[in-house]
Amino acid sequence: MRKPTENNNVDEGSVDRLSELFKDLPQEKQKEARRIVNTLTVSHSFSGPLPPPNIVKGYDGVVKNGAERVFAMAESQSEHRIALEKYIVKKELKYNGRAQIFAFVLGVIGLLAATSLAIFGHDFIAGVFATTTIGGLATAFIIGTRAQSQNKDSE
Repeated sequence: MRKPTENNNVDEGSVDRLSELFKDLPQEKQKEARRIVNTLTVSHSFSGPLPPPNIVKGYDGVVKNGAERVFAMAESQSEHRIALEKYIVKKELKYNGRAQIFAFVLGVIGLLAATSLAIFGHDFIAGVFATTTIGGLATAFIIGTRAQSQNKDSE
């Protein structure tokens, strides 16, 4: 069985009220009630980069300049996250620029091939090349535009 730990958040009034409630119970029930109370655990949760001020103050009691170190760690993490996001955006822009250049080059090659085929009398195949080239680029553009708009909507 675990030993109860001292909890600074429990005020003396709470302990007195529990003792008052226990006094009317039979001795056997008092022992059982105290055992249950001693095993209770208080849980705190929070969201965000920093814990609440009352918890931050407690870090100074555990580690020298503990609260200052917690703030420094949060600032460092924030700077890291911002740098990472800048890097990702920069790479995405570079990738998108390359993709557009490659799409343009492939489109020109496809249309030149269709034109060459048409000049040499292969009209049907030239039509297939032209249609698939233009259709493929249009489809890729539409799908890419939809994906970007869905990403913006989900943010």
